Amino acid sequence: MQEKSVLNGHEFNIFVTTLLGEELSAQAAPKALAPYAEKHGIGRVEMEITLSVKMTSTTGEERHESIILYESPTGYVREHAWTKVYCASERGRIVTKVYPRPEVGSWTDTDVMTIDTITSVLILHVARANLLDRLQESSVTNYLTMLPNSGGYMDRVGEAFAEGKISDYNAYYFNLKGTGLLNVRYGPSECDWILRRYADHCRAFVEPDECIGHLGGDNFVAMIRKDREAEFEAFLSGTETYAVVGETRVPITIRSTCGMMRMDETLPGPWMVMAGIAVALNYARKHNLNLAELTPQMMAQANRQKEIQQRFNYALRNRDFETYYQLKVDIRNNRIVGTEVLSRWRLGNDIIGPSEYIPVLEQAGMVEELDLYVLEEACRNLRKWKQMGRDIVPMSVNFSRRDLCDPRLADKIIEVIRRYQVDRNDILIEITETTSEREKAMMLAFLREMDEYQIATSIDDFGTGYSSLSALRDYPVSEIKIDRSFINHPSLKDKDKAIIGSIIDMANRLHVDVITEGVENMEQVELLKDLGCNRAQGFLYGRPLPKEKFEKMLEQKYIEINSGTVQEPVVKEKILKGTYPS
Repeated sequence: MQEKSVLNGHEFNIFVTTLLGEELSAQAAPKALAPYAEKHGIGRVEMEITLSVKMTSTTGEERHESIILYESPTGYVREHAWTKVYCASERGRIVTKVYPRPEVGSWTDTDVMTIDTITSVLILHVARANLLDRLQESSVTNYLTMLPNSGGYMDRVGEAFAEGKISDYNAYYFNLKGTGLLNVRYGPSECDWILRRYADHCRAFVEPDECIGHLGGDNFVAMIRKDREAEFEAFLSGTETYAVVGETRVPITIRSTCGMMRMDETLPGPWMVMAGIAVALNYARKHNLNLAELTPQMMAQANRQKEIQQRFNYALRNRDFETYYQLKVDIRNNRIVGTEVLSRWRLGNDIIGPSEYIPVLEQAGMVEELDLYVLEEACRNLRKWKQMGRDIVPMSVNFSRRDLCDPRLADKIIEVIRRYQVDRNDILIEITETTSEREKAMMLAFLREMDEYQIATSIDDFGTGYSSLSALRDYPVSEIKIDRSFINHPSLKDKDKAIIGSIIDMANRLHVDVITEGVENMEQVELLKDLGCNRAQGFLYGRPLPKEKFEKMLEQKYIEINSGTVQEPVVKEKILKGTYPS
């Protein structure tokens, strides 16, 4: 076919000016392209924008959007189409296709040069802008439910701050109940569809100035006007949707556990909102509440827990944790027969009690480091006292149930004992009785490893956990500690005595030592004697002692009790100021 003239500067200026004449370049494209379509036999120009989005941590999908920028009234043919591909990073791709009119046939080199030039401009002004908009939208959207993600939610909260309207809203962080069961019952794919249907209900509930976002999984956030607080709480308490099984719709009610925060202008910024509602949700979960409203006490406690986590490693390196010793006594003659090694955190002149920091360390997965530290301190002191020729008693060291998740726990314990060349008969490892089948299996494996190493073990808080009587048969332990709850009643009933007696009798028959903790008065001592338990531990025989006072108690070997109180003055531990009850 006959050669056409190459695109000149004047024509190009008209093309660009026309393209920029509309706010949206795609709307001006037909008019801008018309002269070149006529001159070069173009029948159709289309763009396909492909955006790769991540659905989960392992899967993704591609989303496509097609835009027709020009189409000739006389039609087009797909044969001899010219294609240009533009990639915008790994997440976006633009494919532009130009088709000739039926009578044109193949493109000439001049046609290709012109088409390539105008297509590059189209990509720059039309497709690239469109792709950037889609990428920006994707960064603030959850692609399972198409609700705002954490970034989109925080953007909306930030807008309310900027507009001076933050006091009009409450913030929420809520977790859908039972999604694990839904996943098992209906499968992962249908569970995703249930979440999408729930998201449709969320969109239907919110007003234009409100927001419900999806953080992923079964975690959602919301910003709802305060005058609609009751409506939203009703929404959280039960929203009806359905699952599809075959061709049948199965009704499902979605309920939530929620943390709520009342927002106002005193908040330092949007970042505080997410922190506050997370604290409130954790409180609701811990206390089995449907909804918990954030209080200053909750926030103070959360800050304190964060401070403990941040300061822990330094305190451990700096040896700010001290060992205290609580005596174990033969109640028949008040002879000291052992001790439990405990930890206290010294911070300046204050001694922080373990009830404040151990639950925090357990939750953060950091408590094993402390337990091994206490074991090392106990072994160090045992070796020192033996080298000095002092009489010693077996020392028991507590290890948290959380530590059992470490498959190398037993190896770490024996490594410490070997390093200090401690007689294995002088160390006893205590583990709190478990309350779940999964923990029971881990506990049994650990106790068997300790048994192979010939390290004595004890079950702490016996009687409060999972299938206690069968544990006596299954667990290879040297000792059980009957929980204080069995004897700390104003008046024990015959049923209580029967339970304690049966535990003691079975343990004695299996050659397992029995000790009862929490003994505080002589009436309890007489009861234990009648039931056949000869060892006890509790405040009747003294509170936990620092190392120096414990050494003196070892020298006298016996506890002196006068009118139900220990002659040795007790050491009172302090609780750091500024803490709040959970």
